Amino acid sequence: MAKYQVFYKKYPTFLEDGKLTIDEMHKSHVFVKNVEASSLEDVFAVMQGENWSPNGEARDLILKKGLHHTSMSIGDVIGLNNQYWEVAFIGFTELPKYLCIHCETPVYPEALRRENICYYEDGYCLNCSQEIKLRRSNRIYL
Repeated sequence: MAKYQVFYKKYPTFLEDGKLTIDEMHKSHVFVKNVEASSLEDVFAVMQGENWSPNGEARDLILKKGLHHTSMSIGDVIGLNNQYWEVAFIGFTELPKYLCIHCETPVYPEALRRENICYYEDGYCLNCSQEIKLRRSNRIYL
């Protein structure tokens, strides 16, 4: 079991964002609670209203945080050990730290290459071939 962080979208559209990044997540999402679980799927199941608030127990928490939904849904985010996943239509999509400002492709640092997912190599975006530079704001600039 691990301790996952749960973040709900402030104004849910129940659609995948597609351009959400870790660095920008605080603008659109609110921390709800920590959940002990063994997988992302378990977190999703635990965070369904009928499981964690069957009699409206979470109503005050949801209202206090300015949220509008009790059950985890598409667009909400789960975090574990500085990795974050957005709930997708099917499954989960790992959030990148940045987007390439030129083509808006997710940018993953070389150290985070997994499962042949890599949009950043030798300082260039593999999608648009533009040089990527980091500035103090931690945003990607070309």
